[in-house]
Amino acid sequence: MKLISFVKSVYEASGSGNTPFILEAFDQNIEWHEAENSPYDIGTIFVGAQSIIEGVFGKIAEDFEEFEVKNEQFIESGNVVIMLGRYVGKTKSGKGLNAQAAHVWTIENGKITKFVGYTDTDQWRRVIGTGDVNVDGASLAKKQLKS
Repeated sequence: MKLISFVKSVYEASGSGNTPFILEAFDQNIEWHEAENSPYDIGTIFVGAQSIIEGVFGKIAEDFEEFEVKNEQFIESGNVVIMLGRYVGKTKSGKGLNAQAAHVWTIENGKITKFVGYTDTDQWRRVIGTGDVNVDGASLAKKQLKS
């Protein structure tokens, strides 16, 4: 339960815009795996906080007028916490998002070292309007993008 509290505090910080707290929670070499074929999956593993802020958080802020991760359930096993919930938001073009989400967080030595996200990528692409999915296998053979 201790790790669940830690991950919940990261979600709370994200919701309130407390970026310094989030950066402190991340290991300097955190690996961030976006859901394959989501609009923000560019065929890379984001490594380091700066690449995550620019490649994920910044892109969401560009696309959405309102955005929230609604946490519904947490599961802890060893050094892993899983969050089951929903992405809810409204794009700047007025389209609504209400997609299932699962996040797998790995914590080592009090820091988040890895994030893997799963979601309804078809819904994301329809809402964002990004078209075709990445079917050439680039998502499976990811190159690391370092900050």
